Amino acid sequence: MLSIQTPIYKNKETIVKDIIHTWKTKLHSSVDITEIEKIDIDTREYIKNKFSSVLLYLEYGHLLEWLNNGLKTYYAIIILFTLFSRSIYYNTRDIYKNDKKIFLFMEMGLEFYNITFDHTHDQSSLHYVLLLPFQLIENSIYQCQGKKIILNYLINEKNLKYKNMLRKLLYYQNKRIQLLKIFNRFPDHNALLNREPTIQEIDYLDELESLHLK
Repeated sequence: MLSIQTPIYKNKETIVKDIIHTWKTKLHSSVDITEIEKIDIDTREYIKNKFSSVLLYLEYGHLLEWLNNGLKTYYAIIILFTLFSRSIYYNTRDIYKNDKKIFLFMEMGLEFYNITFDHTHDQSSLHYVLLLPFQLIENSIYQCQGKKIILNYLINEKNLKYKNMLRKLLYYQNKRIQLLKIFNRFPDHNALLNREPTIQEIDYLDELESLHLK
């Protein structure tokens, strides 16, 4: 559990710039939530030391104040509340605490900035961070919605690098959708959420562990 401290603030623009720069340099512009497992300890500690105070500040009632601060801020907050939050709270019971919150924030921003998913918004990968909340949410409807968005992006994306990224995202999106069809939740979240697993989930997790050990 992080302790609440008074954040050391620069201005919003500097914080946003730092978030995006760290995402680009430390996480190589990843928009794949499965990459969290591959983040090395040094990078995880760097993110925690640099951004935990601003994450806490925004968690405790200040998130919406930053919604109308421009598209880059909107994207940066999504990065902070998905990849960075999962990294900061890694292996704690708070690891999933911001999943629903950032999905709602993302939806509000889509309406506020009149963003649609019928085409890519720019030539960088920054707009693809909008896919992150769809990967986190433990809801089959939203996961299927995320799949449709990825498929639409695949059709319209011309850059081979981003096409390959989208193919990888689609693979894991399909796996999450299948899990939700079977279990109606993600069994690997049970332990940290203190949820009692079903027999079917225990069998699945045992099988998953045996595959990892091979």
